[in-house]
Amino acid sequence: MGFLILGLPRSRTAWLANFFTYGGLRCMHEGLNGCRSVDEYLSKFDGSVGDASTGLATFQYERWFPEGLRTIVIDRDVDRAVQYGKHTYDVDLSDEMSELAVRLEGIDALHVDFDDIDDSLQEMWEYITDTPYDKGRAELMVRLNVTENEPYAFDEAALRELMKDKYAYRI
Repeated sequence: MGFLILGLPRSRTAWLANFFTYGGLRCMHEGLNGCRSVDEYLSKFDGSVGDASTGLATFQYERWFPEGLRTIVIDRDVDRAVQYGKHTYDVDLSDEMSELAVRLEGIDALHVDFDDIDDSLQEMWEYITDTPYDKGRAELMVRLNVTENEPYAFDEAALRELMKDKYAYRI
C-alpha cells in the first residue's frame, strides 16, 4: 500500500510529489485535501500511489494504514514554517508548528534534513521503490522550483466533514 512523505509546511512536498511521480509511481500532493472522510482518502491509494503532505501528521494517520508503510519525514526548521504562516495567512502558528515538529520527529521513518534533500534523492527513491533510480532525471529535477499556485487551495467544507469522521482521530 503506497508510501507517505511528511513534513512541515515549505518542506518541498510539492516538489517531492513531482519527483516521485515517475516510473510507475504516482504521488499526490496534499491528497487529503477535498476528502470528506478517511475512507475517501484511502480510496486514492493503491500499491504504487503515495502522498506528500504537510497536513496528514496532524491526524493519527497511523491508524489508517497497515504497519510497515514506507514513510519519509522531511525534518525542517520550525521557524521557517511559522514565518510562512505569518506571511501567507497572517496567523501565528508557533505552537501548532512546534507541536507538529515534535510529532514528526517521533515517527519511525526515513528522516531526511530539508537541506540534504537533493543529496538524498537516491536514498529516498530506493527506500520507496524497487524501480531503478534515474540519476539523469534527478539532476534535471533539482533545477526546478515546484510550488502551489494558490496557498489557500484547500477545501474547507471537506475538511470540516473530515474532522467529524469517527476514524480521523485528530491529534
